[in-house]
Amino acid sequence: MHGSRWAVSLLAYVALLVASGCHDAKKELATRAAAELATLKTEAGKACRCEQHGGPGAKKTCWASFDATMAKKHATPSGTTCLPVYQEGRCWHAKEQRPSSAAADGCITIEYHAVLYDFSEVPLCTAREAKDAEATWYQAAQESLDAGNRTDAPHAKRDAADAGIRRIARGEAVMATHKDMPSCI
Repeated sequence: MHGSRWAVSLLAYVALLVASGCHDAKKELATRAAAELATLKTEAGKACRCEQHGGPGAKKTCWASFDATMAKKHATPSGTTCLPVYQEGRCWHAKEQRPSSAAADGCITIEYHAVLYDFSEVPLCTAREAKDAEATWYQAAQESLDAGNRTDAPHAKRDAADAGIRRIARGEAVMATHKDMPSCI
């Protein structure tokens, strides 16, 4: 009887060690996944800045490395359909990845797009830029409505909003506020 207690104690100890090892492995995998996600966000941020400042035709070159990484993850595009600012992202699922990959399911926002009053688009790289662009757009819309009977005011306000959003994309500080502003970001 003494031997069976010893065996049960040994088995319980081994079970604790195995469970601890599984917990450690899960923790390590989660840590690697978080690091990989941070790396992907950084890479997307650099690609977005490259596109913002690279001029016409820069988008394909700027995003090439990031797109290659996402292709390996079998990532699919995701995004919102909000206006005046919408976001673009990529999502993937662990079951579609190689077993050695650290990341589990994931989605990241890779950039935002501001649709200007002239119907062109400006890429924005951070949520702060996107929120500032939304506020600039809504402030111009409100000021255009407030101008009322002046026929040139709405166009001047819209042109100013477009210029403000372009300044935001260049990295300049533009402070616009609008109470109760709807937001997609």
